[in-house]
Amino acid sequence: MGFETTVVISIFFVSILVLGTNSYAVMSNSNDVINDAENIRYEMQYTKLNSAISLDSMTLDNENSTLVVEVTNCGNIVLDSDEISILVDGHLLNYDYYPETAKWYPGEKKTFAVEEISNPGYKRVKIITDSGVSGYLSGVPDKIKD
Repeated sequence: MGFETTVVISIFFVSILVLGTNSYAVMSNSNDVINDAENIRYEMQYTKLNSAISLDSMTLDNENSTLVVEVTNCGNIVLDSDEISILVDGHLLNYDYYPETAKWYPGEKKTFAVEEISNPGYKRVKIITDSGVSGYLSGVPDKIKD
């Protein structure tokens, strides 16, 4: 073997070594990203499968135009009271909740007070949790007794 052949073989060997190292690093990083995404997906599925809410009742306070909805956490997961979405007749509305604890434990009832802007009568209320589980209640709300 001549000197030129040795140099060419050495260059090929070094370039294959560099390409192999870079390929392994890229494949390892992408595999880590995929594994992390799968873990997050499984956590989300577990949370959704173990979450449930039940809308118990709704009442309307005509004095201050507030719709009051009682909801029970029927699942096994602690929910976040700040991450709830409430739709009344298809409109996303702001709400207050009582008791004022951010964590909503299984079996606990919460009372959500929604500032009602539409006329009294037939209402459709949908509450959606942060995990995507929802509950639905429709009908004419009871009047709050003085």
